Amino acid sequence: MPPNRVSSVNERDLRIFTVDFIPAPEAPQLEVLPGDHALVIGRSHPLMTDAESRVRVPVCLRMLAGHLYLVRPIFSGASWSPEFIDETTQTPVHTWAVNPAEGDCTPVRPRVS
Repeated sequence: MPPNRVSSVNERDLRIFTVDFIPAPEAPQLEVLPGDHALVIGRSHPLMTDAESRVRVPVCLRMLAGHLYLVRPIFSGASWSPEFIDETTQTPVHTWAVNPAEGDCTPVRPRVS
């Protein structure tokens, strides 16, 4: 598919394990169709312990056609979270939590009592 019709993601010290709950291929650059996607991400570094390498973070984001994204870890003490940068516009990308009830990227609706 032409580059202007897909979204591409490069990984830095992280690995994307699934895209929309389907195993992702191990590749230096991942290409997906534009839109909202649920990604499960983990750290990937040869000096990590087994416990560190098992941590997985599910996250949702909206990807635009023709844009290149970078995902990298941001650390806060011993914990980390993924940060996405739109390298086409040089701006951070808004991410949100996977909806646990739906298992996808639909917004979590507040409970009404």
